[in-house]
Amino acid sequence: MKTYEYYSYWEEFDVTSILKLNDDGRFSCSDNYSSYGGGFGGEVQGVWRQSVYTVFLRAEHLEGTTIRRWAVGQEQQAVERGDSLDFGQGFTMSLRHDKPPVQTAQPPKGKEAVKPDDADKQKKQLPTVAKLHFKDGSVQERQLTNVAFFSLFDEMFYQLVDENGNVTNIFKARQNFKNLDSSIAEYDEIDFTPSVQADDF
Repeated sequence: MKTYEYYSYWEEFDVTSILKLNDDGRFSCSDNYSSYGGGFGGEVQGVWRQSVYTVFLRAEHLEGTTIRRWAVGQEQQAVERGDSLDFGQGFTMSLRHDKPPVQTAQPPKGKEAVKPDDADKQKKQLPTVAKLHFKDGSVQERQLTNVAFFSLFDEMFYQLVDENGNVTNIFKARQNFKNLDSSIAEYDEIDFTPSVQADDF
């Protein structure tokens, strides 16, 4: 099947004509006039044949208003010029080139496809456990909470707070969270004078 199109503007109307030449020797042509105030159109159906470069279309059924003045039993001619049909008097229809559907790559069976953006999110997710290295050599693991750590100039810190809300120890992260791909963040204890309240951070 071949589909030809024609678009133009006439007075206040957008004019569209779509001609379909089916492989079985039948054709249909729908014309449409549309504007802000409404629209109207028509359709003609019939049979077609081609001799060298000339296409003959004979109308068998007609409804509504069409661009070309069809009549049942009447035959119209058009000359094929490359990718267009020239009906004469400045009326030329262009062949529509329908693009084939884009094939998407399928993931191998047994494996789930991971979108690149999902993979990035997984790598950049915040750690959930803080591994605290004290100056005396001892190590503790604690769950990270919004209250327990804070950031300053892209560096991450963890603070230990006693039951009265006083900061007792401060730890600095060994690695920036942006580059961390583990759920455990390593912190080293840094020098701290216990005179700062937890709410000060």
